[in-house]
Amino acid sequence: MKASVSRLLPVLAIVLAALSAGAQQESRLVRGQVLNEEGKAVENAIVHLKNLNTKEALSVVTDKEGRYRFNDIDKKVDHELHAEWRQQKSRTRKVSQFDTRAIVTINLSLEPAEDSGEKEKPGDEK
Repeated sequence: MKASVSRLLPVLAIVLAALSAGAQQESRLVRGQVLNEEGKAVENAIVHLKNLNTKEALSVVTDKEGRYRFNDIDKKVDHELHAEWRQQKSRTRKVSQFDTRAIVTINLSLEPAEDSGEKEKPGDEK
């Protein structure tokens, strides 16, 4: 009996290692850098990541090098990602559930602020 248990321990260890590796692969890292129009890093930009199933949103602030990261993002769900800084915004990018990479790197470029279209009319001085 003792011999059979000692033979099963290595098999059990392999099975547990495989299960834990599989569980770790259910999530991913989404990272990147936010850049301005000149291609320079933007510190303190806000990056938003939205789960398209639950509509839950996460936000982070970029570091000195304009870098951001979201850890433990569910691979089985589509997400949308964009950055904002002052009046500028990047275009929205998608992180697809069909993308099997464990680490997804998406750099976000800020675009100039759009004209709101609200021009003053004559006689509307404030």
